[in-house]
Amino acid sequence: MSLYQTVRPTTLDGLVGQPEAVTILRRALEAEDRPHAFLLHGPSGCGKTTAARIIALALGCDVEPDGSADYLEQNASNNRGIDDARRIVKDVRFPPIGGGNRVIVIDEIHQMTKDAQNCLLKPLEDYPPYQYYVLCTTDPQKLLKTVRTRCTHVSFKLLSEQDVFDLLVDTVKAHGLPDPGDEVLDAIARKAEGCPRSGLTMLEQCMGLGEAEALTAVQNYRTHERQVIDLCRLMVAGKGWVDLAAAYNSLEEKEPETVRRMMLGYLRGCLLKARKPGEAAVFVGMVEELVEATYNSGEAQLLAMVWRASRVGKED
Repeated sequence: MSLYQTVRPTTLDGLVGQPEAVTILRRALEAEDRPHAFLLHGPSGCGKTTAARIIALALGCDVEPDGSADYLEQNASNNRGIDDARRIVKDVRFPPIGGGNRVIVIDEIHQMTKDAQNCLLKPLEDYPPYQYYVLCTTDPQKLLKTVRTRCTHVSFKLLSEQDVFDLLVDTVKAHGLPDPGDEVLDAIARKAEGCPRSGLTMLEQCMGLGEAEALTAVQNYRTHERQVIDLCRLMVAGKGWVDLAAAYNSLEEKEPETVRRMMLGYLRGCLLKARKPGEAAVFVGMVEELVEATYNSGEAQLLAMVWRASRVGKED
């Protein structure tokens, strides 16, 4: 199990760098008439899924990533259709066998289809006393307004460098890890760009290394976005399949829709900077190769799209 999974906090007190979110959640959970639907939104890797599990623990659920009798966690990147939504509604019709509460967590909820989101409207509004929903998203504006208005909103943000540094120091001390030194921890905090998951991943990579080696490892670390940008640059340059495949294989984040959307964002920037009609036409052609969502065919479809986009305007 990765370090960032091992050190995940299990109480709101352990949630670093999110004081506003912690305050809202604590008040909501302590309220006599507490909300039954939460919408956690903010950048990737900043604690939304962790907070969702903390909510479930606070409500007395047996939290297991693979699910339990009173806890269901589903990723809408892979289960986004109306049949998936209907399955959730069907599976939670009855209270948990042992009594108590049940929590349903839907990660990346914005990737669910319109029909699937509509299917969840009634459960989000007309719920039994034991049922709670926690919806997590990096893009709340893509949710139906009728979904958003049924939830208590909790915003998450990127952490400051100091918050990431403090998290790294506390992790090293609390778990008896080899201390790489303040210089390395400071370099990690800067490189993490506000994402605690990235910071903990780099810390894990530095374990057992000398200071010089650890600093080099941190310097060479690529965030997900930078790795995708490297792949985009090779694609725009029309590089061959071997180079494209190597760049793709080096990605830490391979969720097809996430990568596709990052690539479209990069191509948007290229299109806006184009100064000649022919150059703009090439970027338009590359965008057209990447417009189709990858929900049905996953990585295979994404790889085919990347290859076709790399050939736009190129002489084979």
